[in-house]
Amino acid sequence: RKLGVEGEDLDGVISGVTFLKDVAAGKDVKVADRVAIIGGGNVAIDAARTCLRMGAKEVTIVYRRSRKEMPANPEEIDAAEHEGIKMHFLAAPVKLHGENGKLKKLEFVRMELGEPDASGRRRPIPIEGSETMIDVDQLITAIGQFPDLLTPEEDKYMEKLGITRWKTFEADPDTMYTGKEGIFVGGDIYHGPLTVITALADGRKAAYAIDKYFKGEDLKPPKEEFNISRGSFETIDKSIFEGIPKQERQKMSELEVAERVKTFAEVELGLTEEQALEEAKRCLLCGCGAAYDCQFRKLLTEYEVESREQTKPRVDYNFLEELNTSEFIVVDPNKCIRCQRCVTVCTYYECVGAIDFTDWPTVNEKCIACGLCLDICPTGALLEKIEGRVVDRIRWDEIRGVCTHCACGCSLIFQTKGNRIMWVKGNDKDAFDRNYTCKQGRFRSFDYLWKKDRLENPMIRKGKRLTKVEWDAALDWIVENLQKIQEKRVKDGFAVIGSTAFSNEANYLLQRFARNVLETNNIDAVGLNSYSDVVDMLGESLGVYGMPQPLSSLEEAAAAFVVGDVEECAPIVATALRRLSNHHGKELILANHKDDSLKQYADRLLNIKKGKAVDLVNGLTSIILSEELYDTSFLEKNTTGLDKLKKEVAKFTIETVEKETGVSADVLVDIARLLAKVPDVSFVLPLDYMEKFENISLWKAVFNLALVTGNIGQKAGGIFPLPAYANSQGALDMGLSPKYYPGYVTLSQVDTLKDVYGSSVPKKTGLRLDKILENAKKGKIKALYVFGSPYFTQTIKELSTALKKVDFLIVQSPFPTHASKAASAILPCSALLEESGTITSMERRLSKLNIACASPGKARPDWEIVAEIMAKMGGPKYETLEDVQSEISKVVNFYGSMDPDILEGKPYWPFSSKDKAGKAYFELKDFNKPISFLL
Repeated sequence: RKLGVEGEDLDGVISGVTFLKDVAAGKDVKVADRVAIIGGGNVAIDAARTCLRMGAKEVTIVYRRSRKEMPANPEEIDAAEHEGIKMHFLAAPVKLHGENGKLKKLEFVRMELGEPDASGRRRPIPIEGSETMIDVDQLITAIGQFPDLLTPEEDKYMEKLGITRWKTFEADPDTMYTGKEGIFVGGDIYHGPLTVITALADGRKAAYAIDKYFKGEDLKPPKEEFNISRGSFETIDKSIFEGIPKQERQKMSELEVAERVKTFAEVELGLTEEQALEEAKRCLLCGCGAAYDCQFRKLLTEYEVESREQTKPRVDYNFLEELNTSEFIVVDPNKCIRCQRCVTVCTYYECVGAIDFTDWPTVNEKCIACGLCLDICPTGALLEKIEGRVVDRIRWDEIRGVCTHCACGCSLIFQTKGNRIMWVKGNDKDAFDRNYTCKQGRFRSFDYLWKKDRLENPMIRKGKRLTKVEWDAALDWIVENLQKIQEKRVKDGFAVIGSTAFSNEANYLLQRFARNVLETNNIDAVGLNSYSDVVDMLGESLGVYGMPQPLSSLEEAAAAFVVGDVEECAPIVATALRRLSNHHGKELILANHKDDSLKQYADRLLNIKKGKAVDLVNGLTSIILSEELYDTSFLEKNTTGLDKLKKEVAKFTIETVEKETGVSADVLVDIARLLAKVPDVSFVLPLDYMEKFENISLWKAVFNLALVTGNIGQKAGGIFPLPAYANSQGALDMGLSPKYYPGYVTLSQVDTLKDVYGSSVPKKTGLRLDKILENAKKGKIKALYVFGSPYFTQTIKELSTALKKVDFLIVQSPFPTHASKAASAILPCSALLEESGTITSMERRLSKLNIACASPGKARPDWEIVAEIMAKMGGPKYETLEDVQSEISKVVNFYGSMDPDILEGKPYWPFSSKDKAGKAYFELKDFNKPISFLL
């Protein structure tokens, strides 16, 4: 925009926007000694500070209003003054004087402020006789811009368009439509000079309207979301802040003035971490944390209720303090609309009764922190809190994924911001968990992702110290050392230990590396514990190496028989058992030697003595067999070993079992007759309970009891061995076993894999985890590759003693573990929510891992590290994750086709491209015949 004064065409006069653009473009821009800037906006301030940095000796801003009316940011004005820029307020240029065509002086007149103009600012009025002259060599104008429109002669359509006195186009502000032959406008050509954000907003409005225009629909703008504001900082009701101490803003450190005027470097040096945390604490949390999630607001939007500013309450009411009776949930009674949905889901779906309701909800001590009430609340009355602060449910980035806390494999939706998971909610598309979550999956499982003790750099041991190195150096050093050990041909000198905390793809490659490169079957996984034995027995007896029915069939049974505490191992299964008892009115029989979270829900509670669960279960089987309460025809036709079973359990007489377990004879007989009579029973055994207090004999006893009562191979009920850790099933499917190749191919059948594995793979049974560590302690394991995991059951002392005896220990892990302390090399890898891949739940269900946040430092995907080491040692090469998955589908025949669209559906194995959902139920006809009892 021109100044409109005499002398404006003199050499040395330039537009502020042109000046800044040329400087930013790196052009050769000259700055004079004495520079005047006309204007008071951000362009004027930027131009003035730029001139100073480019060598100007004196810079002056001339503005026709007072400092109070300057549109520039106050912080920028302060900074300019600190840097020595002069400012003449209430001054307007009237003439530019020059010599020989060059600018020499600026003449301006003093002003006084009159009444406000259209902008709301007081109009400046010249003071007669106040003309003033200052010496200048260069003048930069920064008094605004205006559209440069075409004339009707240049474009005939200009005659049809309305044009304002500010030389902008007329249009509907809601649709940006001019009303003329499909012409839409926006941005500066509609508003005049404004921001890029404004132009983008106009573009969005226009795009919405253009779509309707081409469809022949009315050009109505999208409904504006209802909003209610408490007002600006100046108008807001200050009483709501009573009792909150005032706290000044944190001030950033800055470059000294003498330094900053010499450079274009950032003036503000940022806040320290401590300052940033203190600044964040100043937040008054005065908005609604559920603003973008509020069903009430959505209804107000749908019915086009007009937004408003409401600085004070319209009715008198008592403002109620937030209730913090729960560790993870905060209740705001002021936002409660008394719908009682929270009470309903807690009472009838979770069957906990953790919410008391009078005029608003109160969370009591029964709360299991499932978080379902948070998802069901239509307003912001119930919100999640982390570290004592409410988590706003605004529009975070949304990633669908799977919980990796336990083996249930629940679907979750991760709400992320940057590189952090802000909060988690259930995924209502999943079949079994039905939008339910548990405390670990909802609030706790993923804390480790942002803890400070993550491994971020590869390290190798030099002497007694671990030293950071680059990836190539670390992997080359590992390969060199492994090859040296190979040359010595030490018998059984190699071993690998995978982990249930790693992806299927990484575990598959680890066993492939062990068998094809290290030539060993000394292979196991941390976290499997007894589950490998359980799956082994299922395979030998039924021909199915996993749970033969989905978890959803558990609560479809007429009764459930549970040994041990399910809540610790699989919280979602505990929820299903509560529903079975409370909601469906079915029998829940619970046997345990200690207090149990399901105790109050049990219809029949068997308080057994510690370590006597095997006696109890075998005793029940003995009663059923001795009283001939079983289906003789069914067992004779479908099973083998019944006579041997009768002999084995005969010693568990009623009198003996009563004495050993502490359960009365009458109760034992009553329970046995009930189990034999009820058509469908779910037999549930948390394996962590068995490992702590019993042994594998308990699993055999439970399996035999289920088979005797005819509860294997049905759509309702069945056997439910519950492993403790997330990818236990997947680790076994991938071949992390000393006796099975992937897909449960036995060592004697390994030739069936020769097209992929070749014919020179080891066929001798390898060592299990306990034997690997035992041999390590004796110095027999020369090289050990470990996937770092917190799930070692050995004591720290036992583990440390064994690993320190290994000549060359490779530890691959997302975070430090006790194993990494003894490592020769440490390889930092991604955690399960930081990489792509798959895991398999206890119900044989494959879940796709999606990246929710990036790995820290130089950590790499787990499978990629193993693949590169294997390739460097002459093994098979894998360029992509899809290469690995393609080979898995060839080797593990029940994994069918691992195409992304199939994985998104969370198929049960076996699945294929033709049967994408897979086989959830194995019926009696699908099993080995005859089914053998476990003796």
